[in-house]
Amino acid sequence: MPSTIWMYENGSVQYSIGSYFKYKLTKETKTNNKPMAIYLGGWYKDIKAVTAALRFEYDGLNVGVSYDFNMSSLGSLNGMAGAPELSIVYTGCLKRNPNKFGCPVVF
Repeated sequence: MPSTIWMYENGSVQYSIGSYFKYKLTKETKTNNKPMAIYLGGWYKDIKAVTAALRFEYDGLNVGVSYDFNMSSLGSLNGMAGAPELSIVYTGCLKRNPNKFGCPVVF
């Protein structure tokens, strides 16, 4: 699952390039349509940081942890210490209504 992002804000530019590798823990069938998977990946962020990431997915809920390893010249000031990150993302509808637009569908 390769990805890249380029951001620009008020003269400042940042980009990241990286990928997740997905390992499915369950097989989706007609009786079990709740995907469960583990993702392992990493990103390179415009010479300033390298990020290692781990994510767990279950039925639209994703919980991830990552750590940015500081690679900039400021890293020598703090012993190359980085920053841990936690992410929680839910992709779905709280109440499924087939007549309403906007609810994601798992294929």
